[in-house]
Amino acid sequence: MVKLLIWMLSVLLLEVQGYPSGAPSSTCENMTPSHGVDAQGSVAPYAVTADSNSYQPNDVITVTIEKTGSTGFKGFILQARRADSSVTTPIGTFQNPSTTTNAKLMDCFSVADNTFTHSDASALTHDSLSVEWVAPAQAQGNIEFRYVPFHSNTFEL
Repeated sequence: MVKLLIWMLSVLLLEVQGYPSGAPSSTCENMTPSHGVDAQGSVAPYAVTADSNSYQPNDVITVTIEKTGSTGFKGFILQARRADSSVTTPIGTFQNPSTTTNAKLMDCFSVADNTFTHSDASALTHDSLSVEWVAPAQAQGNIEFRYVPFHSNTFEL
């Protein structure tokens, strides 16, 4: 069984102007909203968890993004990627996002539903959101969930 690594791509705070209807396709590769601002040093008050620490081909694993401090998040982007390489293509797909009008699945690199993002960042601040990740039909080695949550005018990188 291949270990499932969970990694949080949120170490620094950056000032941004958000995308209220979801992450743009330009964020598919580096997962960084391109707002041309300098980083601020701060640990992000968010975490990503999975209901399993390993996977087999075609497994379905629930992944949750949640606040760990007092500040909820409005926007986000979440992908599963190989942990042992610099490959920027998401692995697997997502399905059944939390029943909310503020989350949607997104296609990156012409692959359906391999990214999870917000659909209306102006409407609601989230404390927690869940989605199911479907492992690929062929094992891809260790993977990690990478995400960038953001709130108000800042995002976590």
